[in-house]
Amino acid sequence: MFNKTIRALVLLAIFVPSSSFAAAPPATLALLPFKLHAAKDLSYLDSGIRAMLASRLTANAGVKIVKQAAGADYVVSGSLTSLGGGLSIDAVLTPAKGGAPQNFYATAPKEDEVIGAVNKMAWDIAAK
Repeated sequence: MFNKTIRALVLLAIFVPSSSFAAAPPATLALLPFKLHAAKDLSYLDSGIRAMLASRLTANAGVKIVKQAAGADYVVSGSLTSLGGGLSIDAVLTPAKGGAPQNFYATAPKEDEVIGAVNKMAWDIAAK
């Protein structure tokens, strides 16, 4: 009799869904286009930076990337500035439901070092 009771409880725990075990849906994040401040066309870097941030934040912070800022839990906006051969990447993470925006930045001494700078920024944002 005791074994049957234990089995019944185990089966209930396995097969009956419980709201306490349900995972919360991931936070949503919209990545707006970055403003470009450069003498030459860096639009390819804008799309590349946003794609890298999207993949890294999805993997490292578990967020879901959405296309529209409306309805997103968080919005990231920013700028990319060319400074004498180097690049400055500045981003602002703004919570949709109030709270203070958080600023993030990374620098790349040369254009071909942007990937490392974006990785650093993504980890910084994911930590928040």
